[in-house]
Amino acid sequence: MEADVSVNTTMININYGHNRELLEKCRPLYEYAWTIETERRYSKQMLVRKAITKTLKAAYTDSFLTDYDEDLHIKNEKKISYDKGRAEGFSEGKALMEKENNALKQAVAD
Repeated sequence: MEADVSVNTTMININYGHNRELLEKCRPLYEYAWTIETERRYSKQMLVRKAITKTLKAAYTDSFLTDYDEDLHIKNEKKISYDKGRAEGFSEGKALMEKENNALKQAVAD
């Protein structure tokens, strides 16, 4: 069987200190690379949990995390969960109705 689609990709190293031009153009990517590099560096000196806490404090100090709104994050997570649950409930209800409808058709046919 042959593939219907052929895709070529290019792998780009986004580790801190690599592809500087790309990281300068994309602030979130730069912040991600910086955060990972900082956590790795701290993890060599202390427990991972402490390294992560220290990294997050440094990110906050460097104003990476000043835009984080915990209440908004929680509200968005609740909405995502609600929407997912509603969609799942709708699908289950539809399947149940189809099953009941088929049973009714079968009963009428008999």
